[in-house]
Amino acid sequence: TTYYTPHPIALLFEMTTAVPPPSSDYSSDCDDADVGFANIDFSGVNFEEETYDPSPGIKKICIIDRTLMQLGCSSSSALDLCPTLLENVGEEAASYIECIENGEYFQVLERASSKLFEEQNELSSVNDGSIICDCVREAIISSISNAKTNDEAFIRAVEIQMLGISAFNLFLQLNYTGPALSSDTESKVNSWVAKHSGNLYGMKEIDKDEGRKKKFQQEVISELSVDGELCCSIVDKPYFILLARIIFHTLATPQRSNWMISISPDGIVDVTASKSLFHEESKSTSELCDKCLSEKMLYASDLLQSTKLWSARAVVAHQRLLHVKSYEPSITLWEEGKTLYGEIIELFRNKEGLDVDERYFASRIILEWGLAQHHFDYKDKGKKTFFEAADISGLKIEVTGATGKRTRFQQDAKAQMLVRATTSLKSNGTRDDKHVSSSNPLPKHIDHDEEDGILLERVQFENETDNQFEELSMLHQAVLLSLCLDVKNENPMDGLTSEIMMAYLERVLLQHDDWMIYSTGLLERAWLECEKSNARERAILQIQALVDQHTQRLTITQSTFKAAVEDSAPPQERLRNLHIIVYPPRWSVLADLAERYAKMGIVTTAAEMYTEVEMWDQVVECYRRAGKEKLAEDIVRKCLEIAPTPRMWAALGDILNDPSYYEKALELSNNKFSTAFVALGRYYFDKGDLPKAVDLLQKSLVLKPLSAHVWFLLGTICMRLEDWTTALKAFSEVVQQEPEEGDAWGNVAAVHMRNKNPGKAYPALLESLKQNRNNWRVWVSKLYVCIDLMKYDEAIQACNELLVFRSRAKDGEDVTYLLEEKCVRAIVGGIITSWENAIISCDTAAIDSANRSLGRLDGLLSKISSTLKSEPWIWESYAYYHEKCGKSSQVLDDLLKMHRCLQAVDGWELDSVKLEKVCKVAIQIANIYLEAGDKGNRTKCKYMLNSLVKKIRTAWFDASQIPDYVGDLESTLRRVQAIIDESKAGESKGE
Repeated sequence: TTYYTPHPIALLFEMTTAVPPPSSDYSSDCDDADVGFANIDFSGVNFEEETYDPSPGIKKICIIDRTLMQLGCSSSSALDLCPTLLENVGEEAASYIECIENGEYFQVLERASSKLFEEQNELSSVNDGSIICDCVREAIISSISNAKTNDEAFIRAVEIQMLGISAFNLFLQLNYTGPALSSDTESKVNSWVAKHSGNLYGMKEIDKDEGRKKKFQQEVISELSVDGELCCSIVDKPYFILLARIIFHTLATPQRSNWMISISPDGIVDVTASKSLFHEESKSTSELCDKCLSEKMLYASDLLQSTKLWSARAVVAHQRLLHVKSYEPSITLWEEGKTLYGEIIELFRNKEGLDVDERYFASRIILEWGLAQHHFDYKDKGKKTFFEAADISGLKIEVTGATGKRTRFQQDAKAQMLVRATTSLKSNGTRDDKHVSSSNPLPKHIDHDEEDGILLERVQFENETDNQFEELSMLHQAVLLSLCLDVKNENPMDGLTSEIMMAYLERVLLQHDDWMIYSTGLLERAWLECEKSNARERAILQIQALVDQHTQRLTITQSTFKAAVEDSAPPQERLRNLHIIVYPPRWSVLADLAERYAKMGIVTTAAEMYTEVEMWDQVVECYRRAGKEKLAEDIVRKCLEIAPTPRMWAALGDILNDPSYYEKALELSNNKFSTAFVALGRYYFDKGDLPKAVDLLQKSLVLKPLSAHVWFLLGTICMRLEDWTTALKAFSEVVQQEPEEGDAWGNVAAVHMRNKNPGKAYPALLESLKQNRNNWRVWVSKLYVCIDLMKYDEAIQACNELLVFRSRAKDGEDVTYLLEEKCVRAIVGGIITSWENAIISCDTAAIDSANRSLGRLDGLLSKISSTLKSEPWIWESYAYYHEKCGKSSQVLDDLLKMHRCLQAVDGWELDSVKLEKVCKVAIQIANIYLEAGDKGNRTKCKYMLNSLVKKIRTAWFDASQIPDYVGDLESTLRRVQAIIDESKAGESKGE
């Protein structure tokens, strides 16, 4: 039996009015002016095949499929998009759609699941070794295959798809958007889960026993594992995302059993050597599919294009669950999501063939694809796709600057970052351009303190035009948020990046049209403001308000019933645009808020939040800081009573600092729990047993090699043990895994310097300084390496930076190590030698380069002399520099300053080292005076030497112990006196 699948574009953009079917004698010269196929790509279509005459039932299905692609994502209802929905579909499917649009997802779950599973005489148990994915998949295929006609099979597929959409939306509501379910609904949901899924694992009444409930959760999470990575363990009701994934996956790609068939980094399926993940499964899987997939199942799957879009969305949500514990995105999920999005996006690449509303919807899907690339960390993380979405939607963006005032008391306007956004497309009102009334509920906005705060709520620009803005659709606001995300992805988090991001966010926050778009803008702004001292308090309260809006409890930010319930947006409004923004799950926001509270010293509140998200290491640390170790111990022991896990035993070990509990964790995990090895390694490191600590850390890294912090600790210990080979390997692993870890780069350089290999240390130091320029130790290392490599210009740069560090030092702090005498002397000597060699070689380029280096050296010596005026060696270096450069007039001044600095030290007369320097400098000064040849300089020389000799002889009680070099000084004095006497005698004869 053969059947025809209509072209996907015909499905999506078929007119709702009836179109006469083509006649059987259709020819190429037939007039097709009434059919909008001018912009359709017919490549790959075999026109010799039998032409399909769509029946009225199929036309009805096309309209339903197009509506389902926009279900819950449009401000228009399904009836607005498809006025004939009820009469063509029937009350059952129409009621499902209405429930989804009203946010009544659990009602659809109850009704649709009963119809699906009860018709199959309940699901069979999975105790025989099969998994729940296979059981639900079998029920879906059986239900659709048992339909009497193809049209009925498609309608059943639509009903099952709406079951999947309801499960998916309920999962997103519980974990991302809120609001939380009421206690009555929560109880019903738990009972439903226990009835329809608990029995599959042989667990009765899982909603009434905490231990069985936790075990069931672990079973579900294990089925959500992909490529060996488990999902986040604290996700709420993971069964709903599992059910949605099974439904969408079965309907969209029925030829592939489930996502557990992993794909390796080189693109090979793990089970067998299949050529394609979706089209050519392994032999065993293909045989299974051939047996279970009927004609009706394949027919319904081919027609139901909307399932591919929903399946792609679920793939992204699945990947975000893995991000908590995964360092790399899942290749299997990436290939699946890329294929699904690719099939949908190809329908919209030619924007000229789409009307305004279709361009809006196309832009929305392309934006979803860009955010998927961001979540999977693919290449440029969606940068090009974000701009493509902006182009298709007609959004014009200009990032510029304008003068304005940011603070309340600012007198002069300063340059401020500004984002101008306009749109060239105006929709006819059927989709996304409807703005929400200002009376609709919105997330709580925390304002700046009017009494103590100095910041304005928004920048007031001098040009009044810049204070006005064009109303944008919710889609355009989401595109702006994606471009703000791109700025964050593409640039380091410094002041300029924050300013650009803040300009995007301020533009988005000018409108209050959508709950989640507005929440995303508030959250991103709060994260940026947490780095500013004058806005940190408002930022923390804003994040707290966004956490609280997920619940309906009375809190500090929603202290009344009106604020907690009446002013809260319903779930369908919150979910409308969730797929075109990046809003973190609730546990992630809660963990972030807890971390910020902990940094501010609010450790008890932070510990309570960490407990809620089961971050036990942080719970222990916070209660320790609060002096409540007993409370932390009670919490962990209670968890151990319910379900002992290696993680809990390790947490108890952290609290009691008892290695026996870490060993229990290892015993329970069959030595597979790497965290316990790390904890034991730290324990023995603190105890000073470094070799044992190294052994334990290496065992941990065998289990979990992508642990940069463990590699760093291993490298640190090996440096103490002087195991330079292992240390270099450890720090090299750190920088490969986390290239932005500046300290690791610095340690790589330190090991190379220890091995006397400055050539390899140099690039590592550059990388370290690229990440952190505020580490004086790295600058000192760079100074040494540059001197060794004769890179004197860069050595001068390092000296200038170290002088800045000296200027920032606190009073009384020893900063002599920041700029050593030997380094400056080496730079001076090296540059002078290079200059002299360049002159000898007569190389013009070398001479120009050496002259530039001399100029930099002069600037450095000038800066050092102004900072270290009392250091004799700087004046000695300056004198040497001036002498070699031929500036003899300044040499005497430098030596006199050096002479005074040496005599400024108490007890210099009895210090043999200082005394010798004083004598030598005095003799040099005397020679310069004598070379001048005039009477005044000779007189100055005589008085200087005479005073110096008297001071020395006065300090020494036993003249016989006076050093010999003092005799040289006295000889110079006598020579000066003889010259003066001879000069006087000559003057007398002349008279």
